Amino acid sequence: MGTRLYPCTKDPANLEKLCNVERGSYQRLRMLEEMTANFRTLQHEMFHENCECWIKSEHDQEFDYELWKICDGNEDLSRLSGFLMSGWGKVDRLWLPDNVKFEGSIGGTDDPDESVNLIHASDMGAYWRTLGKHPYDPETPGQVARLWHLCEGVSWH
Repeated sequence: MGTRLYPCTKDPANLEKLCNVERGSYQRLRMLEEMTANFRTLQHEMFHENCECWIKSEHDQEFDYELWKICDGNEDLSRLSGFLMSGWGKVDRLWLPDNVKFEGSIGGTDDPDESVNLIHASDMGAYWRTLGKHPYDPETPGQVARLWHLCEGVSWH
C-alpha cells in the first residue's frame, strides 16, 4: 500500500473543506458507517445465537458492498471516503526540496512550509501539476496559509 500523506486535523468541517464537499458530508458518512457496523453486529449476534460455533458471517462483504454503493453513488461521500482512506496519496521524494524532512514510514510535521511541500509532492499534487489546476493559488501566501490552517500539519503512515 505504501506510505500515504494525511492532514493532521480531525475537525470534520476542515476535512470537508479540504475535500471540497458539501457541509454535513462527514456526518453522513460516519452515520452510514455506524449503521453498517450496527447491522453487522446484529447479524453476528443472530448468527451466534443460532449456531454453536463461530464462523465469519458471509454478510460482512455484503454490508461493505452496500456502504460502497451508497458512497459511490454520491460524489461528495465518495470523495470524502477516499480522502479519509488514502489522504493525498503517496509522496514522490523527487518532488521534495532538500530541506524537507520525510524519513521513515511513520511521521509528521506541523511546519507550514514542509507541509505544503509534502502535499505538492504527493499523488494529489502530481494530479494538480498535470492539470495545471490547484484548488488554491500556490503563489498567493494567504491561500497557502489557509491550506495549512485547514490541515493543521500533515502526517504520513
